[in-house]
Amino acid sequence: MPCVLEAYLQPLAGAVVRITDRQGYQASERWTDSLQDQARLEALIDTVKPPAPPGQHRLLTTPFRYPPLRSGSRFTAADQRELFYGARGLGTVLAERAFHALRFLEGSPLPAGKVIQREQTSFQVEIDVQRGLQLQHCLSAADLAAVTDRCSYQASQALGKQMRQLDVEAFEVPSARAPLEPPCVGVLTPAAFASTPFDLQDWALEIRPDGVTLASFGLSQVVTLLREQFLVEGRWPDPVAS
Repeated sequence: MPCVLEAYLQPLAGAVVRITDRQGYQASERWTDSLQDQARLEALIDTVKPPAPPGQHRLLTTPFRYPPLRSGSRFTAADQRELFYGARGLGTVLAERAFHALRFLEGSPLPAGKVIQREQTSFQVEIDVQRGLQLQHCLSAADLAAVTDRCSYQASQALGKQMRQLDVEAFEVPSARAPLEPPCVGVLTPAAFASTPFDLQDWALEIRPDGVTLASFGLSQVVTLLREQFLVEGRWPDPVAS
């Protein structure tokens, strides 16, 4: 497959949306009683973080900054450093975020009537690369189905390794959780970013056993995604365990 993919390398540009945990001082404010204590806490947090790549905004470098995830992710094996994962549309990243929020409840159900609340931030950033791929256009239907399998990371992690070997800088791929929404975008190098983050929006998440509600008061938008829409043949998919 690497030789076949190389024939499809092309420039890839445009805006990418990402949603992540609330960043910076607002995130630590709840744990302190004064600005002095908060500044001390932030300084302590920075001493245990891996160094960030120079010259980039921390919202962009965070995915590249930390060691590999113990179980890997869709395009990243357990022995590889994570990539920046976003999408061409807000609906896609909200669905992906809701899925992963619900995934943490599997095997650890909440007590009746309890919810988990989280603060999140969405933002956009421009990318501009020469070595890009649109997997929805260069993979066969069978290969694309394997790469976006809702229950397995096997094919997608193998493809992620091949893309790294080809020095792919960024790629598009349909979302496994919201296939009718705009595609996901994976960024494999901080050099792909052509802007700083913009259009930052605060989101409040309410996570319940039956679904997730995401609310942005700045956008006057409330979205509820139910757990049942992520089920595969009536069961919760566990791609990490495949």
